[in-house]
Amino acid sequence: MKRNLSLVVLQLFIFNLVLFANGSESDKFLIGINRPESDPYYTWIVDVYTKIFNNLDIDVDFKSMPIARASIMLSRGEIDGEPGRIYEYSEIYPNTIRVEEPVFYMTVASFSSINSNLIINSWADIKEKNLSVAYPRGMQMAKINLENTTPLKDIIDVSEVKLGLKLITTGRVDIYVDDLNAILGIINISEPALGDGIKQVGVLDKVPLYMYVHKKNAGMVKELEVEIKKLKDEGVIEKFRKKAFKIE
Repeated sequence: MKRNLSLVVLQLFIFNLVLFANGSESDKFLIGINRPESDPYYTWIVDVYTKIFNNLDIDVDFKSMPIARASIMLSRGEIDGEPGRIYEYSEIYPNTIRVEEPVFYMTVASFSSINSNLIINSWADIKEKNLSVAYPRGMQMAKINLENTTPLKDIIDVSEVKLGLKLITTGRVDIYVDDLNAILGIINISEPALGDGIKQVGVLDKVPLYMYVHKKNAGMVKELEVEIKKLKDEGVIEKFRKKAFKIE
């Protein structure tokens, strides 16, 4: 009998430890970042949002994940926010709320083989030249524009930037399109070997990116807007970008 009682007490103790651990994690605002931790883009995002949430006296944590998975998890409320998405994002994922102050701009660039003579400065150029193209899975801007201009058989979505770049060097696609900062962070800093044999061949678009939160965090939106604007006006966001990307 005493043995059984001791076992019950031990089980309750372990159960409470698990609850405590889960509760401690859930107290933090979790942001999903669609870049690997080794990427300077990831460093930039962490620096910016750590500063924002510290100023608001809110504990924050970050998790690297594929871009498409981040969308699903935010929509389900399994993470609390994403750091930078296009204006129309909440139309695609209605459980999310846009923080109306844009955090930074995304330059969508096109890359091709070093031997290519292509110049691609618009989505229409891809259609006119009948090109095959890769883009990061979950990048809604690329998905929408490509599916409106390019046959599906000529489109490949990839889970990582380096996979898209390898498709160029192996000749499987004509171009790869992605956020310029994300590409430069990899080929200039974290994995420079991936830059061998490729070059930028144009800029397709430049759009503002916004933080999005799950609707359960609606009460934080106004505070986040104020803090983001403050850091932009003070030049802090640009300062962090130069630090992460080693720009003098």
